[in-house]
Amino acid sequence: MLVELRTAGDPDAAAAEVSAAAEREQAEREQADAAAEDALRRAEEAEGQAQRAVEQLAAEREEMRTTIEQTQAVAAEQIRRAETERDDARSEARAATEQARADLAAERARAAELTAQARAEREQAAQQIEQVRADAERARAAIEAAHAEQSEAARRTAEALADAARAQERRAEIAEAAAERERAARGTLEEALAQARAELARMRPQAEPVDPREEE
Repeated sequence: MLVELRTAGDPDAAAAEVSAAAEREQAEREQADAAAEDALRRAEEAEGQAQRAVEQLAAEREEMRTTIEQTQAVAAEQIRRAETERDDARSEARAATEQARADLAAERARAAELTAQARAEREQAAQQIEQVRADAERARAAIEAAHAEQSEAARRTAEALADAARAQERRAEIAEAAAERERAARGTLEEALAQARAELARMRPQAEPVDPREEE
């Protein structure tokens, strides 16, 4: 206001002042335009950056979505495989359990069979042992009886041999007596024969006929 009062009485000064004011206004406008342009440029750059950020975010989100989908697919496949393996493992475990039960039942049956067989064999062995004992007892009794019979037979044989020896001695004595009697009888017979021969020789010349040829 003080400037306007000073320049009110001086047209040149007023013109210069107006001109300076206009220049300042122009400068301010240009400065404002430059600031606006700079702000617009920065806004456009920020928008571009924002757009690029949005696009990058969208790309990252798409990549993340793809990664998530792939991860989910892999996880689902792994889960499916794990479930399959689990089911297979359960089936194998169930089959193994059933097989183990069957094997155990078979082993128990086999063990029972072997036990029964062993019991039967043990009983049979016991019967055989009893039979062997009985046979041994009978054999012992038979051997004792045989020994007794053998002893009795030996005794009887000894007695028979003694009787035979005595009988042999008796027969020898009888034979000796018979031989003695035979010798005596033979001597008597020979003596009688000798006497008979002598008597016959003595009587033969008397009994022989005369040959007529001898008489001539």
